Amino acid sequence: MRHRSLEERYLGVRLSAEELERLDRVVDERNFANRSEAIRHLLREASQPGEPLKAPGERAPRGRMVEVPVTLHRELERSVENGYSSGLTAALEKALERGLEVLAERRSQRVETERRTAELLAKEEAARRGASQEGERQGGA
Repeated sequence: MRHRSLEERYLGVRLSAEELERLDRVVDERNFANRSEAIRHLLREASQPGEPLKAPGERAPRGRMVEVPVTLHRELERSVENGYSSGLTAALEKALERGLEVLAERRSQRVETERRTAELLAKEEAARRGASQEGERQGGA
């Protein structure tokens, strides 16, 4: 890395009115906080060619693409930046895998709860029938 000081990290770029307008559209369409965030995103995107992941509003240039909400896209980027994932696709795969695990766990819990509820209702119904039959026997006697 050749730029170390804060002063060296500042980048002044002269853009035409049309380029500036296009950059501002990217900022608006992807809900970036500012132009710098948009440029950093575009640089990360350019350094990861072929990543089949896009932010809302992006056109799919090639391959399979998944459109994700901006907030999720930012979380996936953070996962990559923090070293938890090697790229956006890997981050998305991990998120989906974990989400499916949680979904399966919750479904299993719900099925168990429904089974217990059905058993309880069956016992209550049997008790009502028993009480009804007992009442009929006592009333008929």
